[in-house]
Amino acid sequence: SKVTTGGATAFAYGSQVADVSSEGALKLVDGNWDSKWFDRWLAPVVLDMQSAITVDSFRIVTANDHPARDPKQWLLEGSADNRDWEMLHQQNTDYGTPSSRKTPTEWLSFVTGER
Repeated sequence: SKVTTGGATAFAYGSQVADVSSEGALKLVDGNWDSKWFDRWLAPVVLDMQSAITVDSFRIVTANDHPARDPKQWLLEGSADNRDWEMLHQQNTDYGTPSSRKTPTEWLSFVTGER
């Protein structure tokens, strides 16, 4: 499913989200702790920001339900052309995601700050 807002586009490949407006991939970056992305198939997500942006860190906020669905491992990549991808952050062992609901992780730094 593909959703666009404020110039950014989010696309979850092979997503099985019933209602993208309530739990679609764009909820990953909407800044609202009361929203969430949910996809039972854990489809890869591509965020297209439409123009270059600079980011140096990110954090995850737990959803309102089901701690078992919280992210524990991930790979974040960045690309300027959607062809060549560079690893920005990789968590390949289980991360200690907070068990409390609607709770942020610490800020996690990217490997490089220019994106």
